Amino acid sequence: MAYFTVVFQGATGTGALALGAVAQATSIDTGLAVLGAGLVVGAIATLRLSLPAPGDIDVTPADLMPVPDLPNVPVGPVLVTAEYDVAAGNERAFLARRDRLRHFRQRTGAFEWRMFIDPEVPGRYVETFLVGSWEEHERQHARETRQDSSLLDELNQLLVPGTSRVVHHYLAATEPSGAEPDAAPEVRSSLSS
Repeated sequence: MAYFTVVFQGATGTGALALGAVAQATSIDTGLAVLGAGLVVGAIATLRLSLPAPGDIDVTPADLMPVPDLPNVPVGPVLVTAEYDVAAGNERAFLARRDRLRHFRQRTGAFEWRMFIDPEVPGRYVETFLVGSWEEHERQHARETRQDSSLLDELNQLLVPGTSRVVHHYLAATEPSGAEPDAAPEVRSSLSS
């Protein structure tokens, strides 16, 4: 919404300035004609950016993925990793779904998402994403739609037969009470890299 607001306000100011310059140099009728032509060109240029038609995306809530029940979860971000052992020959199909996977994770609450490949294990891809808190991660599970669930099913079909996605959760390291904060910057920098 912030990007939309900035673009909309910027376009309004820039358009008004351009319309005023054209109208001052020629006439108001010419300025309005240029404005109308600009609207037509803009509509044609953005046709391929149209929103999906209703019904193209199944936003029905999916069955909830299991969430580990952790007592006494510290306050702070949660790092989630998922390992995928992709079958030989399926790497291209797996990577073709990478943007959809990133969108799914970020739409449901992740603020940092990356995909890595393990150089020591052929075909192993490691997805990592950060969520603001354990409560937010629980809400992330509740936000999964059937569309997202079908994406995960597609990814599972690309894995080595007999294997499945392996997920790990890492909680923010916190200081013991009364300890001096000497390692906190290292923890933050390692999570953000």
